[in-house]
Amino acid sequence: MKKIASLLLCLCLVFSLPTVAFAKTVSQSENGGNAVISACVPNTHKITVSANGADVLFNGATQDSITVERLSQPTLIIRAESGKSVKQVLLNSVDITSQIKGGYYTLEPVYEDKTLTVITEDEAVVPQSKNYTVKGTVKRNGQPVENITLELRSTLKTDVTDSKGRFSFADVECGKHSLTAIENEKIVGYIVFELTEGMEADFSLEDSGLYKVTANQDEIGVDLTLNLNDDDTMHIDSVTGVKKSIIPTNTGSNTNKNDSKKSPQTGADNDILLYSTALLSLGIAAFTVVILKKRKERFE
Repeated sequence: MKKIASLLLCLCLVFSLPTVAFAKTVSQSENGGNAVISACVPNTHKITVSANGADVLFNGATQDSITVERLSQPTLIIRAESGKSVKQVLLNSVDITSQIKGGYYTLEPVYEDKTLTVITEDEAVVPQSKNYTVKGTVKRNGQPVENITLELRSTLKTDVTDSKGRFSFADVECGKHSLTAIENEKIVGYIVFELTEGMEADFSLEDSGLYKVTANQDEIGVDLTLNLNDDDTMHIDSVTGVKKSIIPTNTGSNTNKNDSKKSPQTGADNDILLYSTALLSLGIAAFTVVILKKRKERFE
């Protein structure tokens, strides 16, 4: 009898468990019916940006408040202003600085509102003996692209590509810089590079996404080939040196150069001098004949 009672008690406990679990999601309404309690999941989330001395770019534009779809993985560009460098980046107070590659940061799937904080500092000045020219060609799918506005920072310089995709910046100091490509008011490419000087023009890409661009110290600058990608990024294809302009010079002495410049005038002067001398000689001869003739008449 005791065994049968124990078995019935166990069966009652087993059948009562679903009822308890269901009660957590169902409540009694005022009129006696069942009311289902459900949570509302938003379709979008907001990323609030706090950046002093830097711009945070999304979809090709600077934004202080970014709205993204739930569980999406947006890619942001974090660009320091002229004369500044990014010191630290926090996402919901968590340091993510090491996760930024070449100025780009891709978030994990977003499931809540977030706050992005960018902390900057003054750019360190790298003492160098001279500045360099940074010029190049912008291409897309192997073809030069015209009317691309390029912004060079830290010292702010701008240029627009010509029909051959060419651009040029003079007097670029060694150190870290960013180069932004803008087309129709939208950012279509971005790189971060460090300009240094060495024995030959070259470049390399570090794991951090930073390009190391080396200028030949015996040349006046570097010539970059930049490619715009379909995902609104940009990369360096090649770097060559820019040699000093060769101006043709006369190998003779300064005296010879001056003489050669004046040679046409000197020849004309010689002709005039010879002609004047001949006239003078004829005049003297005629005068002498007249004098001699008068003397002869007097003695006769």
